[in-house]
Amino acid sequence: MGHFNRSTLVDCPPHQVFGVLEEVERLTEFSGMTVEVKGPGRTLVDYDLPLGILGDAVDAVYLHSKHEEQAEEIRAKLKAICESST
Repeated sequence: MGHFNRSTLVDCPPHQVFGVLEEVERLTEFSGMTVEVKGPGRTLVDYDLPLGILGDAVDAVYLHSKHEEQAEEIRAKLKAICESST
């Protein structure tokens, strides 16, 4: 499973950001790679690939950077949503 951590300063109260994140059905508004949300317990940056060590190698070489790019897009869109509703 790939992991990466980033932070973003959002110019609004923390409860507002968490309010958007708590409404998990809104994920499609700021995550271009999310088509729909089904069920609780999903996170924004965790993913598993099949094929064990081969999948990990593909992830390390190619997919991890793509997922990082998508995470950056998610952060920017989430920031814009939260700051526009202050």
